[in-house]
Amino acid sequence: MTDHLSSVQNVFCDVLGEQNLELTLETLLKDIPHCDSVALIQIVLMIENQWGISFETDEVAELRTVGQIVKLVEKYT
Repeated sequence: MTDHLSSVQNVFCDVLGEQNLELTLETLLKDIPHCDSVALIQIVLMIENQWGISFETDEVAELRTVGQIVKLVEKYT
């Protein structure tokens, strides 16, 4: 899971333009600076492209933490 967390964190940094983000599995998406709904869609699309996976719409709608994103990546890889 740690490898996926690191990769997911890199995607957040790239999309949000914040290279010093320190994310944990418990980090709430609403608490990440500049992470609004548009940014989240960009993050999800980049993750899907990076791993060659596709999330269900309802899964994306239920995302609240970084850990939930990491679990989805693990589920589909």
